[in-house]
This record gives sequence, structure tokens and C-alpha cells, in this order.
Amino acid sequence: RFGDAEMLAVHPRPDAAAIRIVVRAALGTRGKLAIRPPLMLHAQSGNGPDERSEMITNGLASLFGD
Repeated sequence: RFGDAEMLAVHPRPDAAAIRIVVRAALGTRGKLAIRPPLMLHAQSGNGPDERSEMITNGLASLFGD
């Protein structure tokens, strides 16, 4: 049994549909599903990475914020 699940959608751009869904859960726990704010890989315009995705890539931030 899994619980304390968290779900995160990954979008290529803010106006595009999600290309991945990342799920994290803990074995042997009981808890509710938490839907986290989506991760945008790129800004609306330009080809550079979004600030949050750049921080995650460089190890300065966590995917789930912990």
C-alpha cells in the first residue's frame, strides 16, 4: 500500500499540454494525494529554460520542493 502521494505535471511551455506526469509516494503509509504546481521546462517565448527548471537541473532546487 502506498500513501502520501504527490503528483507533478511537466509541461514544455505554459500553453502546451503536459508531456510527463511524475508521481512520488511512500510505501506503508496512508495519506492523501497532493497535486503540486506544474513544472514548465521553457518560458512562453524564447528557447531558454524556465528559471525553476534551470534551478532543478543545476541541483539548486528540488522537483517536489523538499
